[in-house]
Amino acid sequence: MKQHGFARDTEFLREGFKPSLLGGNIDMQTPNGPVFFKMYQNGSPLNYPYSFDLKVLYGTIDNSVLCSWIVKNLGNEEMHFQIGAHPAFNLPDYNPHDEVHGYFKFYDAEGNGVSPIITSYLEDGLRHTYGDPKVLPNRQTICPIKSETFSKDALLIEDSQVAIVALLDKEQREVLRVICPQAETFGLWAPNKPGCPFVCIEPWCGIADHYDFNGDILERKYDHSLREGESYVFNYMIQIA
Repeated sequence: MKQHGFARDTEFLREGFKPSLLGGNIDMQTPNGPVFFKMYQNGSPLNYPYSFDLKVLYGTIDNSVLCSWIVKNLGNEEMHFQIGAHPAFNLPDYNPHDEVHGYFKFYDAEGNGVSPIITSYLEDGLRHTYGDPKVLPNRQTICPIKSETFSKDALLIEDSQVAIVALLDKEQREVLRVICPQAETFGLWAPNKPGCPFVCIEPWCGIADHYDFNGDILERKYDHSLREGESYVFNYMIQIA
């Protein structure tokens, strides 16, 4: 299976909005903007041994964009999966010559500032562990975004340490928030090359394999499973300041 899985490379089909598909597993408000489904065609892609259905719901409400993934097991055996988002955001007033291009700020689900411990990073799509965990100076809740921030690819905040990651401009004014209390991992990433004017704030239901992992799919960190006919709904929100 390629880096980041197969769903991102698969064609999605538009469907009409069916509130019944969300059941009682979603606590989002009813969007008042355009709402649509894109449906992953049924079947089992190469190298993935399960039959499933994947639907993605996008909607808007006030100053927020809402996204829900609905994964359903269509097979007659237990299904194992992980899924994650990859939203990217332009850095306000980006200047490649600036030392600091903006900031990340971290919160828990109640909106309290938190100072996460970063223990791993991605390299060539696989997870590596820092020899010494990375902590923010003086347990601060903000992290500057510099040209060297992503010198080792993506930074991974694991173990549900944060539920909200905000993007701040160079004056530390909030631009937006990515809100996802369900995320076990947040990936922070930008291409490690000069002149990159954007960053990604990625909520993940799962995490990439460690570089030396050789186990079964059931042994993966943050594995999720569904019995026959069961569904899983995963939600995140992008809130504009």
